[in-house]
Amino acid sequence: MAITDPYKVLGVNRNDSEETIKKAYRELVKKYHPDKYLDSDLKDLANEKLQEVNEAYDNIVKNRKNKDYGYTYDEGSYKGSFTEVRQNIAKGDYASADNILRNSTNRNAEWHYLRGVVFQKQGWYDQAYSYFEKAHMMDPSNSEYATAYSQTRSTANAYRSNVYSRGYNSADDDFCRLCQCMLCASLCCR
Repeated sequence: MAITDPYKVLGVNRNDSEETIKKAYRELVKKYHPDKYLDSDLKDLANEKLQEVNEAYDNIVKNRKNKDYGYTYDEGSYKGSFTEVRQNIAKGDYASADNILRNSTNRNAEWHYLRGVVFQKQGWYDQAYSYFEKAHMMDPSNSEYATAYSQTRSTANAYRSNVYSRGYNSADDDFCRLCQCMLCASLCCR
């Protein structure tokens, strides 16, 4: 059974609280419950109406849960803040893009990918890599995520080796050991 407007079926408004919607749903379930119509000609009609009420409520709950994913019931199309994040990135406004992402409750693969792009554009490859990796793990079939992940992996590894290594070669290492030994000997011989 196709529902044209689940809010109309329940007799509630789109802006009503979850509690109000649940209350309206429960009242309609009581009204159309099959036990009330066991010996009545309206039994089939009540069953149909109850099915419609259940579908409408399930649809509302699902849509409210998915609201942060940028989908709407009417359009079924993407419209969310991730479009705005991409626009900010394209303009070079990484602070605004990052602000939108940090305030988003939707932490899906797209969120992780875009957060990685923000870090990458600012030269923070290690952080970008971890977000690209998470996006790729959450949605391995997405070629955009896979490309970003594989390209950043090598950059992040090079970055890590430079930042976390001691920064000198083995000849320097020998010189440092000599200096340490001389300092230690000097302290011990006093």
